[in-house]
Amino acid sequence: MSVLGIQWSVFLAQLFNVLVVFFVLRQWAFKPLVGLLEARRKRVEEADARAKEIDRRLQATAAEREAMMQSAAREAQAVREAAASDGERLRREAAERTRAEVEHMVRQGKQTLAREQEQMVRDARDDMAGLAVAAAEKILRAEVHRPKAEALARQAIEEAAS
Repeated sequence: MSVLGIQWSVFLAQLFNVLVVFFVLRQWAFKPLVGLLEARRKRVEEADARAKEIDRRLQATAAEREAMMQSAAREAQAVREAAASDGERLRREAAERTRAEVEHMVRQGKQTLAREQEQMVRDARDDMAGLAVAAAEKILRAEVHRPKAEALARQAIEEAAS
């Protein structure tokens, strides 16, 4: 190998040096570096698994939120319908109370009219009695003239009747 310019002693010394450097680097540099890379790969895989779990939870939460929104919408619709029903019921009750009050007022008005009519009849009778007394006074003051007395009595009755 001297043709190629290789010296065996230098070649073997360099080979020995390369092997020593290789084993030293392998022991104290490559193994820790590979360990760090492996630990980093595991952390990346764990982070990826956590991200996937978070994504799954996020989708589940979104589905729950959507279900809750639909449930809330149904409940709101039920509340609106109940409020409308209650409003209609209250409107009917108010109308019924108003009708009952109007009927009560009409009844009271009719009773008041009946009492006033009875009072008018009593007043009319009192007036007829006064007219009869006045007619009797006229009859008694005037000469007793039978046709005139009958005419005055008829006149008093007619006045009382009208």
